[in-house]
Amino acid sequence: MKTLFALLFLAAPLLALPHDPAVSRTHVAFIEAGQLWLVPRGGGAAVRVTNTPGEKSSARFSPDGATLAYTSGSIYTVPVRGGVPTRVTFLPSEQLLCQWTADDRLLFSTNALSFSHIEMQLFTVSPRGELPRPLPLAFGADGALDASGTWLAYTPRWSHQLIANWKGYRGGAAPDLWLFNLQTRESRRITEWAGSDVRPMWHGATLYYVSDEGAEGRRNVWAYDTRTHARRQVTHFTEYDVRDASIGPDAIVFALGPELRLLELRGERSSVVRATILATPLVRDVDASRFVTFRQAANGVVLLEGRGDLWIARANAAPRNLTATSGAFEREASLRPDGRAVAYWSDATGEYQLYVRDLERDAAPQPLTSFTSGFRYRPVWSRDGKRLAFTDETGAIVIFDVDTRRTTSVDRETWSAGVEPTELAWSPDGAWLAYTKTAPNRLTQLWRYDLATNASQPLTADAFNASTPVFDATGEHLFFLSYRNFSNIASDWIQSRIINRGLATIVDVPLRGAALDMPSVERRALRLPTTAGSIVALSVTADGNPLYALVDLAGKRSVRSYDLRARKENVVADDSTDLDTVSQPHVDTASMTMHVDLAAEWRELFRDAWRAYRDFFYAPKQPLAHWDAVATRYEPMLARCRNREEVNLVLAAMIGESSVGHAYIASGGDIGPRPPDDAATLGADFTVERGAFRITRIVEGAPFDDAARSPLHDAREGEYVLAVDGKPLDVARDLHAALVGRANQSVQLTVGPNPAVDASSRVLTVTPLASENELRRRAWIEANRRHVSDASGGRIGYVHIPDFTNAGYGDLARQFYAQLDKDALIIDARWSLGGSTGAAVAELLARRDLNFAAGRYNQPWPSPRFGVHAGAKALLVNHITVSAGENFSYYFRKLGIGPIVGSRTWGGLTGLNGAPALIDGGAVNVPNAPFYDESGWLLEGHGLEPDVAVERDPASDADAQLDAAIRTLQSTRTSSSTPTPPR
Repeated sequence: MKTLFALLFLAAPLLALPHDPAVSRTHVAFIEAGQLWLVPRGGGAAVRVTNTPGEKSSARFSPDGATLAYTSGSIYTVPVRGGVPTRVTFLPSEQLLCQWTADDRLLFSTNALSFSHIEMQLFTVSPRGELPRPLPLAFGADGALDASGTWLAYTPRWSHQLIANWKGYRGGAAPDLWLFNLQTRESRRITEWAGSDVRPMWHGATLYYVSDEGAEGRRNVWAYDTRTHARRQVTHFTEYDVRDASIGPDAIVFALGPELRLLELRGERSSVVRATILATPLVRDVDASRFVTFRQAANGVVLLEGRGDLWIARANAAPRNLTATSGAFEREASLRPDGRAVAYWSDATGEYQLYVRDLERDAAPQPLTSFTSGFRYRPVWSRDGKRLAFTDETGAIVIFDVDTRRTTSVDRETWSAGVEPTELAWSPDGAWLAYTKTAPNRLTQLWRYDLATNASQPLTADAFNASTPVFDATGEHLFFLSYRNFSNIASDWIQSRIINRGLATIVDVPLRGAALDMPSVERRALRLPTTAGSIVALSVTADGNPLYALVDLAGKRSVRSYDLRARKENVVADDSTDLDTVSQPHVDTASMTMHVDLAAEWRELFRDAWRAYRDFFYAPKQPLAHWDAVATRYEPMLARCRNREEVNLVLAAMIGESSVGHAYIASGGDIGPRPPDDAATLGADFTVERGAFRITRIVEGAPFDDAARSPLHDAREGEYVLAVDGKPLDVARDLHAALVGRANQSVQLTVGPNPAVDASSRVLTVTPLASENELRRRAWIEANRRHVSDASGGRIGYVHIPDFTNAGYGDLARQFYAQLDKDALIIDARWSLGGSTGAAVAELLARRDLNFAAGRYNQPWPSPRFGVHAGAKALLVNHITVSAGENFSYYFRKLGIGPIVGSRTWGGLTGLNGAPALIDGGAVNVPNAPFYDESGWLLEGHGLEPDVAVERDPASDADAQLDAAIRTLQSTRTSSSTPTPPR
């Protein structure tokens, strides 16, 4: 790999890395470097069409080829000869442009008006920007209308980030193609391949599309004959997937790896379109202070890590760049206690190696190690500067002798390796190393490694979690955090640890005269009476007192110290949890400007992401030779990248080769300015009638749900919105155009029963929303609850779980406790995203009444008194039952809570923990925790199969899955409570 990375990109070609192309009879348009470009179909020098900020996508030609439409937050149009773009849509959130139709309208999908931000709906809109018109479908993500405008080919399911780059995906969210007749409302599915069928494109009676059904295992172009219903494969690419396919009058254009290719429909042969663009220097001055991730001070010297370089400063002086290497990442640095040297890891050789740099001689050092793989965390110096201790991604704890370069293996963390690095601290005399290690009961202990005996022993019992060992300068006190405050145990079951990590206390162990073993340390341990709360960082002051960052029970942040002599807690700084800002000299970071060679930085960044999968991925699922081949395939594409967003396209394609869930870009890094997020909405549906905007529906939740009120709460359905802040509305433009930039601000709306302002009109003061998704979800929940209640005669309740975070658990509680008296409950985990509370929710639903109690004048109540619903339950799942929603569904079945109804789930149950960040602040998710039981591998790549399988017709307003759950529970005759025995 080192040779591979060193030899590539010695040239700087002008070839583009085009994406999201479109084709007319004469030209191809594509996106490159965040702009729209135009090139003849035969290739050549491309001409830039736009010069506006914000990344762009989904280029589409008008039928006459004179205008281009594209997406950049909203949908815009621009003449092919260039000019000022015209904004067409004014909705929040995702808008995906599908097609410029034969009747001169734009077909697009958006989640802006959906009850779920991960479910799309199809609309058409005039290129002049009128009010979009919804198509009569419950769901639709990508689509195409035939030339007559009668038949819509579409995918109900959105190929979103969860699956877009997942190579070989076969889970429940795999999109299929459907046909819908807009005149007769006939609806039918035309593909049932287990993988992905996407991007429908009409050409006469033939429907072209992109599928990974072929033997190549790659996405290729396919064709479906609507007359014979026969399907056939058109292209047979083996190395890369066909991406961003778009059809023109007589050809399909698409991206294939680093190339742009044109598929002539006559003869169905493809050729490369070689498009070149004017080269711009890939160098930039960057303010590294925006990227500082670590600060440390020692003996008046301050060390900072920022944008992959190390910076050194003294008090009130400007930092200087110590390393200045765009093509290498210097990280995990540590100042020697005397402030005269710094140890750090750098990947300048192609793998991370240990370096020690003398700050007085300031000469570039040579690597002290020769590791061939792996990631190692921040080294910790012994007080005498002779040794370094560090850990790696496998959990190994190692001591490195700086002079001899000899390494000594100390121990290994076997429970949280690759999740959080082990905490290390040297005794001031350098005789022993304190570190944390997880016990078999999954509680962390402090351990001690003695250099004289080469032996380890525990210092604390495994009765409580212990962490963060810190010594005072004299070595007379050892401080650590102990999680032994059980006053808030109600939250323990949804924490990742077995006991509550939130309420910690600082423990002081006087070491003078102590035997360094567990009984002695535990007997000497003194709990300091600090304010209750979450202690998120611990250090020690120069005078030997503990310094710590606290978030108290009210959520207030502060930095505090505890005076051991006065036995008093002192507030050092309010509204902060940054120990560095109060314990270190002030450094002026205003001048931390660095000259970045972006091409070199991107090559390093690619290597880092590649290594993260090699070293942190849950298992060597593919042989290492395969991962080498992946790098060989995708790294050359970097030479064509002109901005960070395109680098992310390459990274996404690369990590998608892992063929597992949760493998995607977690953070985009130093990307360019985003399109303006300035849309505002009114929580209502509108049509244009009689020359005005008529309110057809005001979206609101239950009458008792005061958090689900539409801004138009005081208006009435059937009324007209006539003016905004006194300015009359023009129906030639979308109503929402008048609300741009007004979200969460007071707006004066003129409304009335007639389509023009008259004496019956009135003015309402409203506050438009930045997003309607949550409001529409609450309204959807209430509509489902009423439907279930009406269909069951009030016997069955309904609860929707939006996700499995703490917030989602709170929303579950909001609905669940109010319906404990129902004989049965439908638990809806459709359109439910991930989190960590799946087991807790299953435990709640599995509870049973155990006994009864009653006061003299009261009815008997069951015990446990709260949170028990003893009646029947059914669980609803679908393709957007995701991640923690799937392990919850598995637990629901395993615990025998009830039947599962709906469709197969997403199929992504390899959990993840964050890999080390990339050089510019970006990050990739690395799946590293597979889900399995005694029967083996579970759900990954397939999903959970329901007991009662019901597919929902996306063209129907009826919820067939919900109705099936009602029927399933109506066949039971259970009660919500256990029969009460006589008193």
